Order: sequence, then C-alpha cells, then structure tokens
Amino acid sequence: MSKLYFIVSLGVFFLISYGSSSLMLPLDDTYYVSEYKTTFLHALAGCKMIDMDLLRIETEAESLKLYDLMNETSLAVSGRAYWMGGAYLSDDSWAWIETGDVLNYTLWGRNEPNMTGSGTHCLQLGKNNNGKSPRYWQSRLCTTSRYYICEVNS
Repeated sequence: MSKLYFIVSLGVFFLISYGSSSLMLPLDDTYYVSEYKTTFLHALAGCKMIDMDLLRIETEAESLKLYDLMNETSLAVSGRAYWMGGAYLSDDSWAWIETGDVLNYTLWGRNEPNMTGSGTHCLQLGKNNNGKSPRYWQSRLCTTSRYYICEVNS
C-alpha cells in the first residue's frame, strides 16, 4: 500500500510541477495556452492544477472570439492543434469532461469526427483538413501530444 501511495504522490508532484502556470501564455483574462505539448489527461490535470478548466467552446460567438484572440497573438497557426475538454462517449456522442454535458454546438472540420485508430478519442481544436483555418474541431486519440487551452472556471 505504501508503494502505491508513493507512486501516486510522485505523479501528483509531477503534475503540479508540469502544470505550472508559468508554462501558460494568457490570451486574455479568460483563456490561457500551454507552451508545451502533452496528452489529453495531462492537459486536463494541468488546467485543474491552476484552478481552470480545459477549453469548452459552446457557441459560435465564443468560437469566433477565441479564434480572433489566437490570431492576434499569432497562435492560430496552420498545423498546430490544441486539446479541448471534450471526449467521445460509447453511444456515438461527445461530452464535455468538466460538466458531463453533451456537445450542443460543434464546428467539425471536413471528414470529422474521424475515429481512426484504437483507443479513446478526445477533442482537439486545430486546422481544417485543407490545412487552413485552425478553428475547426477534430477527433484524435487522447494519448497524442498536443498543446492545450485552459479557461477560467465558469
């Protein structure tokens, strides 16, 4: 039992160190972008360690606002993808991890969601399949390393 606790303690220490707010760039008072890539689970933990949530885009207006902020800070670059807080459920739907709510608004890229590969799929914000406009959503394996975006708890 003490070995398991020690391993869990090391993992929590690692996440606290790895999820430090000094590794986050503010877009404004609401959104913060990671300066490093990590898996979906580590992104979720990184946001929680700074008392924030992994990004949820729930309206077209919010999508446009975030895209404009990313353009202003040169973070909306082709080929760069960011974890959002959504995950695939086994009943052919997607939900926000933080709330458990099913996604009502989506902005899927062309031919998405693409459920290739075996494993759990999570939601990323990235380029459309034409290589342009990094504001579209894609399905990717949660174990893939991506940048991520945290938002202030709503």
